[in-house]
Amino acid sequence: MNGAVVSFAGEFSESDIARSLLFMISNDIGQIASLYALMHGLDRAYFGGYFLRGHPLSMHTISFAINYWSKGKVRASFLRHEGYLGAIGAFLKGASEYGTENCSWSENYAGSSGLQSPIPAQLSQHNSTMIDQLEMDRFEWQLVYCPLLADPARYLADTVDLTQDAEARRYWLQCFQEAIDKFVEVAIRSQPHKPDAPLRAAQFREKYLCRLQNLQDHPFLARYSRLWSLSEIIIVGPDVVTPSTKSCHVPRNSTGQAYGAVVLSAPRVLKARRWWSGEKTGSLQKRLENEAALRLLPSRLSQLDAMEWRERQEALVTGLLAGNVFDWGAKEVARLLNSGDFGFSEARSHLQERPWLQDNLDTWIERLEKGPVHQCAAIFVDNSGMDVLLGVLPFARELISRGTKVLLCANTRPALNDVTHQELQILVQRVADGVCPKMREALVQGHLQVLDSGQSSPCLDLR
Repeated sequence: MNGAVVSFAGEFSESDIARSLLFMISNDIGQIASLYALMHGLDRAYFGGYFLRGHPLSMHTISFAINYWSKGKVRASFLRHEGYLGAIGAFLKGASEYGTENCSWSENYAGSSGLQSPIPAQLSQHNSTMIDQLEMDRFEWQLVYCPLLADPARYLADTVDLTQDAEARRYWLQCFQEAIDKFVEVAIRSQPHKPDAPLRAAQFREKYLCRLQNLQDHPFLARYSRLWSLSEIIIVGPDVVTPSTKSCHVPRNSTGQAYGAVVLSAPRVLKARRWWSGEKTGSLQKRLENEAALRLLPSRLSQLDAMEWRERQEALVTGLLAGNVFDWGAKEVARLLNSGDFGFSEARSHLQERPWLQDNLDTWIERLEKGPVHQCAAIFVDNSGMDVLLGVLPFARELISRGTKVLLCANTRPALNDVTHQELQILVQRVADGVCPKMREALVQGHLQVLDSGQSSPCLDLR
């Protein structure tokens, strides 16, 4: 009947009625947004405003509605800050006056407030309220996609969705929770002359565990934005799990499929300037590991030079895998490193026998033997110490000796024990000056270059 009003007074509580009304509104919003997006050929709808921001259930309902009404053709994304577009517009208008059009900007997630985790801002004497905070990092150059990506618009650095696999999600969140005390310990040790270091460590630990619990309670929060955007958790898919990580007990589900290697970017969550002066976090430990590896490098190069050609190629690749074992982000590796007697030889002995999980070594050697010399090789370096000095540099040296130009690409900012661009420049120069004349010549001639990748994550992201 047109215009009829149906009343169910007394049958439902006011809270249930309000909840149903909100569900209806959210579904209507999702349907209208999906129709407009499809009308204009768009594959994404952006939402902002306090009604949605920070309300997981509302975001989940709208996301479900858009996915349903668009038959999966449109995705919903939610701006994490109230007034985000206006703030960015005002900021860019002012920034344009200073010739920053050639710079790149990225959000500092640790310094910004996030979903259900606001942080105290600079409070005035007359205002004690909590407000949202948006913090941006500026790069003095334009960051671009890797030109070798076949389809940059569809490229995703992470291939494992923990929102879909409850078993894997429980495992990794438990790993993060167990690992935090070690990261806090390293951070405190990195600032022995700061009396407030233990206090800030406790604050960081509390904040970090709170974010982990939020992800545990609301796993679907990560569905429409990168998981590391919310908690600095980086996921690497099973297709890039190396034999070295397999030997370190990569977890698998009931069918035997690897969950992937998951690592944690502690310094970025720590918030470099606010919490620890980030570059110093773990830098002492990295320096010790670099010095130990430098002392072993001359004998390592001599051993390689004494080998027959084919034997040397296999030893170089094995060295890459063995060096990658020295990653603080792997729980089993951290336990071995803490024992104090785990070195490069022990790392090689921990590698499984061939065939490896991903084993293209024979194809690689055949390509070197029969194919033309590679014109250029870009190597994205990973860990400090044994990895970069005993694994990567000997491999790069071999490529240079074949006539290949080598680009060593390192992170802009620190993450775990990953070597940074600044650190790598110093290490390569020391090797060139005091250990390897071939590398010194390559540096002078430009056949060996150390480049800044613009990243600050332990996960390789080619965007």
